Amino acid sequence: MLFHELLNFAGIIRFHRLTGILNMASPVSNSTGLSLATMSPAVALALFDNCAALIIAGVPPGTEFGIDQHSFLVGEDFRGVKMIPEGVHFVYCAAKGAYGETAPRVGFVHHFTRGEIVVREWDHEKEELRHRVHDNVEEEMAKIRENLRNLDKYLAPYDYDRYTAWQKLTGNITQNTVSRHSPDCGVIRNTVELLSCPDEERPRGQVITSPRLSKIRALVNDEELLPNLKSIPGTAPKFTTLPLRCPKDASPADVSRHHMDCIEAVDLLLSSREKKV
Repeated sequence: MLFHELLNFAGIIRFHRLTGILNMASPVSNSTGLSLATMSPAVALALFDNCAALIIAGVPPGTEFGIDQHSFLVGEDFRGVKMIPEGVHFVYCAAKGAYGETAPRVGFVHHFTRGEIVVREWDHEKEELRHRVHDNVEEEMAKIRENLRNLDKYLAPYDYDRYTAWQKLTGNITQNTVSRHSPDCGVIRNTVELLSCPDEERPRGQVITSPRLSKIRALVNDEELLPNLKSIPGTAPKFTTLPLRCPKDASPADVSRHHMDCIEAVDLLLSSREKKV
């Protein structure tokens, strides 16, 4: 179960970071039997009343918005998503520039519960979603819940045609997994934010005039000339550090054994996780 959780959580980020074209994928078969094209009004109403909802304020028209494997460009009346099934979901946006260029996707992973209402708003400065800033959050949430039916026409329905594929990717992820591996800032960006490297810390190559020294220099690892870039604290996903498959001080016989079977590394990983829990 632990490996499924870790791999699936990493899969969410990798899935969206590398492809960026999930909205162009063709719908997959849905074993749940739910489809927006054939869903009856009674079923849609039941899902609306019992599933989660995401309320969003201030997203500029033309912005790419997506949840899980479905994305689209929002219109002026867009206020969020309804009928979100219980479980882990990835919500993201990509701002549009003045000349039609699309910014990298920025989003967050959230474990939606039954009947939950999540509220976000658009940050015009950072061009991403953020937690709603309001003087009385509880009062506003109560008003939204009371008038949720009136917001129905402004909410896009969750895409159940791709729900089965998303379940296969995230079905083993729990709330604890999301909390444990999400960045402290709560935002997952397409690229990790890095601290700038001070000029005095930048590695510099030596001026080589001798042909003999140039041949020796060619054997040096070029990575030594790269700056030691570090991510800004709290902005990177907190992935589990995997133990070495083969200990550094292993004998030749143990090296062969560890490369044939990595069960000891697996046991070490599981035991370290049990201690943390």
